[in-house]
Amino acid sequence: MNKTFLKIGHRVRKYFRNKIDSARFNNPQVSIITNHCMGGIICHDLGIKFNSPTVNLKILPSDFIKFAENLEEYIGKDIVEVEDKSVSYPVGMLGDVKLWFVHYKTFEQAVNAWNRRKERINWENIRVMLTVREECSDEILARFEKLPYKKVAFANEEHPSFPSVIFANKNGKQLSGYISDIVNVFGKHGYQCGGFDYIKFLNK
Repeated sequence: MNKTFLKIGHRVRKYFRNKIDSARFNNPQVSIITNHCMGGIICHDLGIKFNSPTVNLKILPSDFIKFAENLEEYIGKDIVEVEDKSVSYPVGMLGDVKLWFVHYKTFEQAVNAWNRRKERINWENIRVMLTVREECSDEILARFEKLPYKKVAFANEEHPSFPSVIFANKNGKQLSGYISDIVNVFGKHGYQCGGFDYIKFLNK
């Protein structure tokens, strides 16, 4: 999408689509557990609190599946800072799960935000959303299918063996960029493509 269409898409999202989506949304206490920035963007769009610590960070699928399978156990652990010279943002270990705090300037800032938001988790109202990237194997997707939560995963190809995995595409073609990007002039994010209704998924 060229820059002009991109600007239009962002304005439509900001001034129109957010209002339309918010009018349909009825579950502001939902906790969105995700491995990318998608959860934070959804909360921003709908004007709700971050009821989950997995905001503004990245978790690789191989670590995220461990985290989601044993959510309460990992939430109870402390985060330890680790040095990673390959990135310019802080990185931490939650047990054996690596947290990439992409949108934070300092480790202290990231941990404070994590600890504050983990207290808001609504354990009876969880949605799990996975972006299938960074070597996400079929074995991981099979484990994802067994999670005891309402869930959805977004992939750049079809996975008919896994009912919870959606082929996020634009007119039948793979999306470029990130799943949370605005991808058309109607203000839709990548995760809304392929026919996925994220409001219906989040609602009670």
